Amino acid sequence: MLKKTLLLLFAFVLTACSGDYSPSIKIDTYDEYSHNSAYVEIEITAIVDDVEVQDIIVNRGNCTVFTKNRVTRVRLPRRLRYGEYITVATNSRCSASEVEVITDDGDWVETY
Repeated sequence: MLKKTLLLLFAFVLTACSGDYSPSIKIDTYDEYSHNSAYVEIEITAIVDDVEVQDIIVNRGNCTVFTKNRVTRVRLPRRLRYGEYITVATNSRCSASEVEVITDDGDWVETY
C-alpha cells in the first residue's frame, strides 16, 4: 500500500511540474553584412503585456553583444511592452548557434 501511495504521489508531482509554459518573448536572428564583415542581429520582441529583458547571452557567453551600431555594449535590464522589441548585434567573428534571453518571466533559449 505504501508503495502505491508513493508512486501516486510521484506521478502527481511530475504532472504538476510538466505544464506547458509559453514564452514571453520571441527571438529572431538575421545574418547581416557591413564593411566586409558578417555579423548576426538578434531581435527580442515582447509577446506579453509587460516583460523585463535582464540579459542576452549568445553562444553560452562566447559572443559579445552590442547595440545595433556594434560600438557600445547593450544596457540591460530593459522593459518591453507587447509588440516592442530591442535589436542587438554580435561581434563579427560570431555565428549565433544559441541565444539565451533572461527575463523576469523566465529564461528562454533558441538554438540554431
